[in-house]
Amino acid sequence: MTFLHVSRAFRGCAIKLLYHLWGETFIRERTSVIENYKPTLYIFRQLAQQARSAPHGFTSQDPPPKFLSARVVRHPITPLARIWSALIRNSATANALLDDAEADWTCGDFEEVYTEEVIQIIKDSYAEIPAGIRPLLLGHVIHLVMTQAAFWTKMKELRAAACSVSRILVQLERMEQIEVRLSTYTS
Repeated sequence: MTFLHVSRAFRGCAIKLLYHLWGETFIRERTSVIENYKPTLYIFRQLAQQARSAPHGFTSQDPPPKFLSARVVRHPITPLARIWSALIRNSATANALLDDAEADWTCGDFEEVYTEEVIQIIKDSYAEIPAGIRPLLLGHVIHLVMTQAAFWTKMKELRAAACSVSRILVQLERMEQIEVRLSTYTS
């Protein structure tokens, strides 16, 4: 925001960069009038806090957080809003899943976190930002998102492997019980 007041050249560059992130939320392209971006930022900040502190509101049948009904969240039109919306929803789903799975890791449904569709939305939104400024503006964010997506993908595979091993162990235990019964009958 400081660059908006340095000089006309800096203002022009800052407005172009911020337009790529915020789109019409930040500045009207036709009129070049800077809009108040703070309500949008406040909405996403509140949702991010709720995704950490009360994630079940996003995933359960209870009334959802009030900011989920905001237009910028329901129909995000800017790349940054689409990335934030997907990231916050996935964080809430992951946190709710981890809260529920503390007692029993076999009950969680890891398939709901970072689905292929969500990852594609994030990648497409990231690709909408011009390539020269993409890593500077959102490089760290996309790195964190892809790291989390890789983690949850591995969790799905680990859960599948653990379920397979547990089924095999249950079958082995049953076979041992049958052998013990057979040995008692034969002796």
